[in-house]
Amino acid sequence: MVGNRSTRLVYKISQKMKTIINSVELLDANGTSFESCISNYLKGNQANFSVHTKAPLIGVPRYDIPITDEELDEELESIGYDENSMPRVTKLAVLACSRATKGLDLPSNTPVIGVTLQGVQEIAMLIYKSLFAEKRMVSPRWGAVVTQSSICTTVSRHLNLYGPSFMVNQACSAFITAFDIAEKYLDNNQAEAVIVFGVDCATHPYTTYIFNSMGVYTKESVKPFAVDRSGMALGEGVACYVLTKENKARNKLASIGKISLYNDYYNLTAPSPDGAAGKFLLKDITESDSIHLDSINCHITATKIGDEAEILALDSLPYQTFIYGLKGSVGHTMSSSAGIEMAYSLAGLRQGWIPYTSLTEHTVNSKHNIVLKYPIYKQTENFGKLSFGFGGTSGAVRIDKL
Repeated sequence: MVGNRSTRLVYKISQKMKTIINSVELLDANGTSFESCISNYLKGNQANFSVHTKAPLIGVPRYDIPITDEELDEELESIGYDENSMPRVTKLAVLACSRATKGLDLPSNTPVIGVTLQGVQEIAMLIYKSLFAEKRMVSPRWGAVVTQSSICTTVSRHLNLYGPSFMVNQACSAFITAFDIAEKYLDNNQAEAVIVFGVDCATHPYTTYIFNSMGVYTKESVKPFAVDRSGMALGEGVACYVLTKENKARNKLASIGKISLYNDYYNLTAPSPDGAAGKFLLKDITESDSIHLDSINCHITATKIGDEAEILALDSLPYQTFIYGLKGSVGHTMSSSAGIEMAYSLAGLRQGWIPYTSLTEHTVNSKHNIVLKYPIYKQTENFGKLSFGFGGTSGAVRIDKL
């Protein structure tokens, strides 16, 4: 009897407490709030697909948040933020995090983990402007505020938080890496809550040149899964999540089922053509729990090599499910893409619909059901999110309904 009771006690203690998604905020090419983004998307409204007139490469399209700098400054001033000299990427991060944490009584030591690729572009543009103005040095203040780490510390300072504050810079899988770090903070009882945000803007020639030189930038439409896909377009967006443990959650939107990270070291920019990373990730987030994914939010970029590798990985699953890609609606928001796109899947999980792939008509062959043009209204229990980045860095997360 004693042995049996001890066994049960050990099992109870060793059970892992769920990580809960407690709050979400989103601004992207479909809207200026989580609600407006989802509403516009469900109505089938095409996102703001515009011409990148600020870049020397005229005619290259991008997806922008439909909020002007003046409107952004006005709302920030209303919540007590008056650093008008900060770059747009920092202001967007502050706005999203302020909204996501409104009404939540967060401990002052709450960690803030940010994700962006924007700091490098901002400082590069500042240097270029300085040179053209025939100045010999950059203001120390400006040199500080445009670095990636300062975006995160600015958010912490505005929210009156004094816990760890740092950025994750890891290409397109960075948001999932940030989720993994946040979960470790919570699992180790080092925090009661963690803020994770991602923000990127497609407004700099530096970024445009990089992707254009790789031959992956479309000058037409972004068509994930399409036979006639011609490439991707960058997008602007910001997403913020507040994560807590189950016993500390005020709201319970969904739980993080499993996170998986992988690096295949195959190539600096191209994925392994056999889909090895995706196969590992899909297996890892489902097999140990014997769970089938009801739908998969794919990274799918509308590039030739990237889409082919991902479809091979998806077709390795021993069952059929629903798959979709969102970059035709919001653009490719780089390191923030997983967080921004995952917000749509989260809304669908709670409201009873599966997101769709816009613009695409004639798809490549796949064993799965590629959701096109309209959402499928169906109750589901989970979804998976895949992300693949430069240098072979990849990540996946399974989100479960509560």
